[in-house]
Amino acid sequence: MNSINIRSLLEKLISIHSPFFQEEEITDFLESFLMNMGFEVERQPVKRKVKIDGKERELTHFNLLAEKGEGDRSFLLYAHMDTVPVVNAWFDMGMNPFKPVYREGKLFGLGAADMKGGLVAILKAVENIQPKGYKIKICFGVDEENDSMGAFVLMKSDFLKDCVGCIVPEVGSGRAEPAHENLVIGRHGRNRVGVRIRGRAAHASTPEFIINPVEYALEFIGTTRRIKLGDDPDMPMGNISIGGIHAESGGLSSPEDCVIWFDNLYSPPMKSPDLFNQYENICTELNDKYKTTGLPHFSLIDIQNLSAADKKLCPQRVTPFMEPWKIDINHPLVQCGKTVVQKLKGKPAVLTCGKSNADENYIGQVVPTLGVPPIGGNEHQGGEYVVLESLDNCARIINGIITTYMG
Repeated sequence: MNSINIRSLLEKLISIHSPFFQEEEITDFLESFLMNMGFEVERQPVKRKVKIDGKERELTHFNLLAEKGEGDRSFLLYAHMDTVPVVNAWFDMGMNPFKPVYREGKLFGLGAADMKGGLVAILKAVENIQPKGYKIKICFGVDEENDSMGAFVLMKSDFLKDCVGCIVPEVGSGRAEPAHENLVIGRHGRNRVGVRIRGRAAHASTPEFIINPVEYALEFIGTTRRIKLGDDPDMPMGNISIGGIHAESGGLSSPEDCVIWFDNLYSPPMKSPDLFNQYENICTELNDKYKTTGLPHFSLIDIQNLSAADKKLCPQRVTPFMEPWKIDINHPLVQCGKTVVQKLKGKPAVLTCGKSNADENYIGQVVPTLGVPPIGGNEHQGGEYVVLESLDNCARIINGIITTYMG
């Protein structure tokens, strides 16, 4: 096989339409590519019910699992194949998201940074490795941009049982300036909380009977400023964003219910149950405040067991919430990464934590995991790009860590 040309391969991957649920074509391409590199390849089924074009159907898409070498220890490389759907901003900018554009060292296109660039970095890293006494394992996963079902299925499988380390070249360096020396040692946890506020509906001409839940939704939102989101000193500050507000009525009436969805990004030592308790406590306090009338009434919505009506407002998550992931800075994998970066770059490695969550939050629960991020920007929006030089840098660091760590 000829030496991999990073730009040409990435341009090919960007040209393949692969939003979550539609990874078939890129799976076929990468399967053939890995086989031509001498890897044994199999497909790992990821089964689920999905709604596409308004119709629910059974969907099976596949993680690609590949391995090369022999031994009772393996080193895992992971990247996801899917992208977010196309946004109109691409066309507003006069760009086609599937026709890569090269400008001043940057390659623009949907998924360039998140994370087709990571796929290329992995393939480049292993093109000349002939593992002896160990195996190199690769998983190219599906569904990261949705519910991370691919990573969850991988985490529960036997494929990881002999893995002693993992590298994920996912973009994002948190508070650190983008640089070739960055190593990601953790990411935020993420969950979603739903709050229902029950009011009293009445004709708009009789405001004296109305208890409008929307007005009290604003009060609840204000109280969330005091919610604690963890205080890990290495991680960026967490935050709460409002994922949705829904309230409506028929005719000239006030609404009876208002539903708010909060998306929470948080760091250790916070866990989902502790976060839910804080929201529950706010509900209790506000219910006590208005107990003389009994309305408005505040309650949490079980996001993992939604009613049919709530599913229309917020799709039910089919995988567990992602708790924060962080590898100990003294772990041998981290120390190996620091040594390799110093050797290759002549500068100390910068240990940082990515803002938001990714598939590493699952994989890092069962395999020591380290991030080697490329340099890019504009993920999930028009004009996404990756710096091509950073992909070559990622590949060399990944290669160096594997050969050093596996010894």
